[in-house]
Amino acid sequence: MTSRSIANALDDLVEALTPSHEGVRVTALEASVPFDVGVALRSDGGVDVSGDMPSWRWRTAFDREPGRLTVTFVEYAIPTGGPA
Repeated sequence: MTSRSIANALDDLVEALTPSHEGVRVTALEASVPFDVGVALRSDGGVDVSGDMPSWRWRTAFDREPGRLTVTFVEYAIPTGGPA
């Protein structure tokens, strides 16, 4: 597994799943994909969480099964100005 941050992996996932047709606007996206996740302790006591799509199409018998990541992105309008 690579040591990419989960944020970078999710950015790539959203970009890959977003339609590129002109005139199409995506306001909600839900995906359930295989996902390898790793957790590592840093020397300063913090925690790094990394994750990415599995790098191999076929796993061998001794490879760990990947988890599944289900993520939903929804566009919300944020009101500006004073109270409604």
